[in-house]
Amino acid sequence: MNIWQNDWEKFVQEVVKHHIDGMHKEEIATLFIGNKVTWSGIVRNNELGQENTNGIALDMPDIKIRLLDDSLIVANYIFLSMETSKLEYWREFSPGDHVTFTTEIIESQFNFPEVEVSICSNNPEIIVALGTANAEPVLY
Repeated sequence: MNIWQNDWEKFVQEVVKHHIDGMHKEEIATLFIGNKVTWSGIVRNNELGQENTNGIALDMPDIKIRLLDDSLIVANYIFLSMETSKLEYWREFSPGDHVTFTTEIIESQFNFPEVEVSICSNNPEIIVALGTANAEPVLY
């Protein structure tokens, strides 16, 4: 198991490392696809039952990394798709709730990525765009 699978900040650092090494976003994505992660975030929106966005939007710990060229890399959001998840586990969560969850990283399936690490600049650039599947809250 890779340390980033249990640590959001390490995940972002791993993405940035590969970006600095010159990998394209599709190459970076393949490094993460198929891995299960356990991370924690704060529920932004519970969008269960929505026609276009059936899932849970989470604010993740805000990770910002300044590169030598002064560009800023930001990662602070994840959307847990519920297409392949058990909805009954998620109905109790409301905006503001802290949740630890597991999900499988997959290739992005929608018009928007569920997991995104981006360069914020005059021309925003997505470094990696990934999807999620089989998301479940970790129940203690």
